[in-house]
Amino acid sequence: MPLTPNDRKFLACIERLKVYLLVLAGGVLLHLWLVPNEMHPTTTVMGLVLCGVFWVTQRLLSYISLLDWEMTRVSDVLKRTLTPEQRRELFPKETELGT
Repeated sequence: MPLTPNDRKFLACIERLKVYLLVLAGGVLLHLWLVPNEMHPTTTVMGLVLCGVFWVTQRLLSYISLLDWEMTRVSDVLKRTLTPEQRRELFPKETELGT
């Protein structure tokens, strides 16, 4: 299952989201520093942001496992199609172990 264009677009958006999260965290800290009486709304915003971060992390971990599966599949195909000499050059540790 290769990555779809939507998956690639999502991963590109994550790069921009890092900056937005840092700006939001700075804004929340500045708000807490300037208006210490409004702790309840601030903690609500922080809770929502943390939920979003956990959701994004879960999505990224699923993409990482998808990429790992894809790389394993490609590596297995390469091992089957290479000659023994090429296999020794590309996978030296595995040929030493006898696999």
